[in-house]
Amino acid sequence: MKVQIFALFLLFIGLSFPVFSQDFEVPENVSLKTAQEIKEAEPTVIQAINWILTTPYVQNNEKRKSVNAYLLMWLTGTKTCTIQLTKEVLDMSAKNSEMLMVFMAGYAKYVLENQDNKSPLKGNLSGVNAVLDFYQKNSDTLQKDKAIEAILQKRTKGTLEAWVAEWGK
Repeated sequence: MKVQIFALFLLFIGLSFPVFSQDFEVPENVSLKTAQEIKEAEPTVIQAINWILTTPYVQNNEKRKSVNAYLLMWLTGTKTCTIQLTKEVLDMSAKNSEMLMVFMAGYAKYVLENQDNKSPLKGNLSGVNAVLDFYQKNSDTLQKDKAIEAILQKRTKGTLEAWVAEWGK
């Protein structure tokens, strides 16, 4: 009986997660000026990242701008997560600037969840995979993008990590 209740609880949590992420509210009058404020904001930043990555592109445009601004404000102040915007990242987001925010969200999520800012390859790979996943989930509302389609092919062929490893060399 306990196992069944636990299984139902896990099922409820699993089914509810997308609903919870949709309910994210950007903190008002937030100050992210000190190292302590930035560190204390990390759980909220992860919620913001999850919202960015799971909310359909065409849904809540005004809120998306606010959530993106909050993430960008945190990224600007934090020393925990340093993202280098390479030519490849800029090319990936040339057609749709939202892809740049999705990349940065994926990168930051990797850093925060793994406490690892020493592996730009893993951060970049997480950012690229976030873009590819977001692009595929929103393919019905996003304009077709040849650059992202080419990167999807690299992932399908298993050459994505090697390609990302060459960035900046």
